[in-house]
Order: sequence, then C-alpha cells, then structure tokens
Amino acid sequence: HLTQEELAERLDISRASVYRYEMGEIDFKVSILDKYSAEFGVSADFLLSGHNLDDRKQVLDLLDNLSKTAC
Repeated sequence: HLTQEELAERLDISRASVYRYEMGEIDFKVSILDKYSAEFGVSADFLLSGHNLDDRKQVLDLLDNLSKTAC
C-alpha cells in the first residue's frame, strides 16, 4: 500500500494536495495529471475518462485503489 504521504513525495506535491485530489475538492492540473499517469502506468485520458466509468467518484475510487496497490 502507498500512503498519501508516500505518493505526495513521489509526485513532489503536498500530502494535503493528494488528499484534495482524491476527495475531488480540486481538479487535476496538467502537470500533476502527467505525474499520476507516469506513477501508475496509465494514460492521462484513462484517469480523466475513468476508462468509460460514469462518474467522477468512480475515477477517484480508481485512483485510491491504484495508490493502494502501487509499491
């Protein structure tokens, strides 16, 4: 499992920013989206579209699950 703090360090952002992205409080900036994409090995399009998932909550849940499975 990857903690928010560990992910923040890998992405060079604050832990609070990771939390706010995961909670949908703020939208992804392009630079952060690129970092998330690289970290989890998925395209920015996949993260934005949810790979045909219907709503933003599902995309955020996907990001949360990805961060938990990354080592």
